[in-house]
Amino acid sequence: MYLVSSTEMRLLEEKAAETYSLSPRVLMEAAGIAAFNYVREILGEDLQGKRIFICAGRGNNGGDALVLARYLGNAAATVRIALTNKPEQFQGPAAEALRSVTAMIARDVDEKLLAGSWDLIVDGLIGTGLQGAVTGLTKELVGFINNQTAPVLALDIPTGVNADTGEITDNCCVQANYTITFGLPKIGLFCYPAPDYVGKLRVDAIGLPLTSDTDLNLTKYLIEPSLVQALLPQRPQVGHKGTFGHALTIGGSPGMLGAPCLAALGALRVGAGKSTVAGPARYSSLLATKLTEVMTMELADNQGYITTAANKALVSSLHRYQAVLVGPGLGTNFETGAFLQTLISQTQCPLVLDADALNLMADQHRQFQSLLAQRQEPVILTPHPGEMGRLMGLGSDQVQANRVEVAQAAAERWSAVVVLKGAHTLVATPDGRLYLNPTGNSSLATAGTGDVLAGVIVGLLAQGMQPWAAAVCGTYLHGLAGDKAAQAGYGVGLIAGDLLNYLPLVLQKYMDK
Repeated sequence: MYLVSSTEMRLLEEKAAETYSLSPRVLMEAAGIAAFNYVREILGEDLQGKRIFICAGRGNNGGDALVLARYLGNAAATVRIALTNKPEQFQGPAAEALRSVTAMIARDVDEKLLAGSWDLIVDGLIGTGLQGAVTGLTKELVGFINNQTAPVLALDIPTGVNADTGEITDNCCVQANYTITFGLPKIGLFCYPAPDYVGKLRVDAIGLPLTSDTDLNLTKYLIEPSLVQALLPQRPQVGHKGTFGHALTIGGSPGMLGAPCLAALGALRVGAGKSTVAGPARYSSLLATKLTEVMTMELADNQGYITTAANKALVSSLHRYQAVLVGPGLGTNFETGAFLQTLISQTQCPLVLDADALNLMADQHRQFQSLLAQRQEPVILTPHPGEMGRLMGLGSDQVQANRVEVAQAAAERWSAVVVLKGAHTLVATPDGRLYLNPTGNSSLATAGTGDVLAGVIVGLLAQGMQPWAAAVCGTYLHGLAGDKAAQAGYGVGLIAGDLLNYLPLVLQKYMDK
C-alpha cells in the first residue's frame, strides 16, 4: 500500500476529478459514508438516541464531518455540530454539505453545551490542511475534545498532526481513540509522536482508483503481509542445508560476545541453512560454548579486537558464504577499522553493516563512502537513531524529527539500503523508495534486539533474497515476533533471546503460500 504526503494526496484527488469525474463533492460524500459505517462499528448498528458531538472546520475536512452528521441524523442519532466559522464563511463542497445539516448546528458553543454527556465526539476541524499553529475557536475545541471522557473519532488525521512529518503543532493536538483516513494513509500518521494521538487506524479508499499511480511517482509504501508473503523465497521439499545458504557473522570484542551470537542464531531462525560466527581468536572457546548450532571461526586479534592480520585468511574463505554481516559487538579499535575497510572492498556477496561497523564508518567517513560507492553488490546499513546521527552528522533528536528525509538521504549518500530502526522502522533504498514497517512494540527496546534483526536480514540474504526485499521482510518479521512475544505475556520483561523462539512461528505463516 502506498503512503502519501498531503501534497501527493491532493494530486491524487485532482487526478480523480480530471480522469474519472470524481469531483471533490463526490469524494466528500464517500468519506462521510465511510465515517458513518465506522461509527456504527464503534457504537453499534443501532444509533437511535446516541449523542454525538461533531466539530467541523470550514474546509473539506469539516465537509466530511458535515456529511457524516447528515447520515447520523438520518439514523436517529442526536447530533450537535460546533462550527469554527460562521456558515457564510464556508465555501465550495463544504458549503454544500453544510446546507443539509443546518438544524443540527449549535448556534453558540457555550459552557452548557460543552458540558453535555456524549457517546462520541468527531474531530473534523482541519485534517491534512494544517498550516501553522492551531488558534482561536479551533484551539478551544481541541481542548474541549481532549477533556471529555467520550471516545473520539478523527477524520483523516487528528487535528494538530502534521500529515507529512507526524509532528505535533505547539502541543495542541486532538487525542483520538479512532482515526479513519481517506484515500491512502498519510505518512505522518506513522511518524512519532503522531501514533500516540491516532488511536486505532482505519484506511478507506472512498472509491479512489489507486491501482495505477506511477505517473505520480509514488515511492513510499506501508509494508503489508501480502508483500512479505510475495517476497519470501519458496522452500523446495528436496532442499538441504546447502540449498538455503550460509550466513557469516563477524563481530565480538571484550565484553560484547553476546551480540554476534544473537545475530548468528537469528539467521538460522529465519531459515538459513548454515550460520558461522567469526570472532577474536582468544574468545573462540567461549563462542563455541555459547553456540551449539552455529559454527565458529577464529580471527587474529589484539587484546580481543579483530585486526588486519585476520584479513588474508578471512578473505580467502569468503566464497563459502552467500551473505556476510559485520558489526555486532565488533568494537571501534583503530585496527578493527582498517580490517573493516579491507573486508568491504574484498567481499563480493551481499553485506550487512551493523552496530560498531557503522560507528567505524562514521569515524572514517570519506574512506568508507568511497568503498561503498565502488561495490557492485548493494550494502545494507542498519543504524539506530544515534548511529544514524553519527553517519549523517546530526543529533539523534534531529534524526527522530525527520526520520523519512534522513533515511532517504542516507541511502543516497552511502549508496546503500538503509534500515533506520525505531518505532515504525524505515527501509530506504538508493533509488528513492521507502518502506515503513507497521509491526513491533516498545518491548523491543532492549539490548540485543537489533543484533537479532541484523541476523534475520543476513539470514534472508543468504537464501538469495534481494537486499531491499531482505530488509523489508526482515524488519516486518522481527517486529511481528516482538508483537507475538508481547501477546504471550513477555511485555517489558522481553529479552532479545526470546525473539528467537517466535521468529519461526511468524515466518511459517508467510511461507505457507
